[in-house]
Amino acid sequence: MDWAKAASIATVVESIIVIVSVVFIWIQLRLQTKLTRIANTQALVEISSPFNLELIKDAAMAALWIKGSKDYDSFDEVKQRYQGD
Repeated sequence: MDWAKAASIATVVESIIVIVSVVFIWIQLRLQTKLTRIANTQALVEISSPFNLELIKDAAMAALWIKGSKDYDSFDEVKQRYQGD
């Protein structure tokens, strides 16, 4: 086997290795994106759970939550308090 054939074979092998590496990187990026979404969802549940538990415990707070989502414009005093006016 001469050096020209060896160089050609090495070039083909390198090309195959590069393609396989790109595929592995693509798979890793997809997996990392999926894990990031899962972690974000878990963090959201972690943040919202105390509020949801408080709604379950306090019926008046649950009623205020429902009324506030339906009739937000009637809460002038509350809106001024949180808007800093």
